[in-house]
Amino acid sequence: MGAHFIGPFLRRGLNRRGPGDNPLRSAEKAAFEFRMTGDTVIRHIVFFTVPEENRDAVRKGLSGLTAIPHALKLEIGENVKKDQWGNSVDFIVYGEFENEAALAAYKADPAYDLSTRTVKPLRETRVAADFDSDTAVKAPIR
Repeated sequence: MGAHFIGPFLRRGLNRRGPGDNPLRSAEKAAFEFRMTGDTVIRHIVFFTVPEENRDAVRKGLSGLTAIPHALKLEIGENVKKDQWGNSVDFIVYGEFENEAALAAYKADPAYDLSTRTVKPLRETRVAADFDSDTAVKAPIR
């Protein structure tokens, strides 16, 4: 990533405060700066299927994960269901971690345990995957 990537962010003013600016939160800024170094990131992705009547409770239960400080980035998303092949997934947890130790610390946090105990009886399916971005395929294999 070079200046051509960073330039648009700087032009939009993410590096300074001004009237109407929405500055990056410190964790988001740290994650952005970490990624700029080209270092590896562990990506943690979890998919959930949830009955309609449990969606609000699951959304609330998963939201507690965002308070855990070990992630560079953590998002809870609801599937917009626009895929042509299947739309069975309802919720997605997406996290980026500096290394496997940070991911382990995230999973050892009491808020993670509370979220798990809250969501597990309400969900139907959970599928999780973790991968190292350093070893991920990023270009066509020929």
